[in-house]
Amino acid sequence: MLFYRHLCQKYRLFSSQCSYSAQNSCITSNMGAVLGMLLFRQPYNTCVDRSKLKQRHVVPLPEIMHHTVSAEEIGDRRVLIIGDVHGCLEELQELIDSQQVTCDNTVIIFCGDIVNKGPHNLETLRYVRQLGAYVVRGNHDDHVLEQIQFLKQDLLPGQAVPPRASILHNRPYTAWMRELLQDDVDYLSQLPYTISIPSLKAIIVHAGLHPMKPLTAQHPADMTMMRNILDGDLRPRPTESVDNDGLAWAAYWNGPEHVYYGHDARRGLQLRRFSTGLDTGVLYGGQLTGVFIHPHRQIVSVKAKKKHTDPHRKK
Repeated sequence: MLFYRHLCQKYRLFSSQCSYSAQNSCITSNMGAVLGMLLFRQPYNTCVDRSKLKQRHVVPLPEIMHHTVSAEEIGDRRVLIIGDVHGCLEELQELIDSQQVTCDNTVIIFCGDIVNKGPHNLETLRYVRQLGAYVVRGNHDDHVLEQIQFLKQDLLPGQAVPPRASILHNRPYTAWMRELLQDDVDYLSQLPYTISIPSLKAIIVHAGLHPMKPLTAQHPADMTMMRNILDGDLRPRPTESVDNDGLAWAAYWNGPEHVYYGHDARRGLQLRRFSTGLDTGVLYGGQLTGVFIHPHRQIVSVKAKKKHTDPHRKK
């Protein structure tokens, strides 16, 4: 039991501050997961092989996968992290104006999905760029890059459109992407998958982090798409689903870094000891939410102007 207790602490399946009985319960329920870590988990100092990633990830990888913001860069400015915007420019401007945010007094960081499916995608992208904000890449930012690969190519007469592209070409919401300039595409393609602030013990990511992998071993698909962790087998696996498939990945995350993320609009604002979920569904008529994490913690939000799209509508 002591051996399993040590491994559970090492892989952060529970906090050392949990009660002894709670730790025992966690150890019993996670023995399969711990064995899986022994059999399958990459060593803690192992980085993801970019050549292998490219084979599994169809969009260009940024030069810097994991960006770090230093205390010197922050200086005496506030730090504001904002959830999924999805092209809802009016709500974003209202949030920024209501908190008197400028690049001079605030470090602004977005949790990804700044564009796509919303009413003012191109304008939002350029507004965010003008703000001088930091942004992590989300699945919809990836989605834009994927579609650009098809939208920018001319098919020869009679040439069949690839199966995936045939869906993309016929979607009305791709029209705005045809107005993107190369600078816009380059900007999206260089967005990192995470932003770390060591001085604040904070990590910003779009969807989540696999609780049993180090940052350098995280896969882009997990960081942009994951919502749940499927438990109960020898190798805990991430999944996009929230419907009776495992538990929220954040339920397994026990720090020490606090993770700020978006992507999970169905669950809304999620407040845990070591994680905060900020996607509150502004696109679907909910709210746009942000959180100041320095010098004081404060959650701020504005209501959506309208329901911009149906959450169950297919892309």
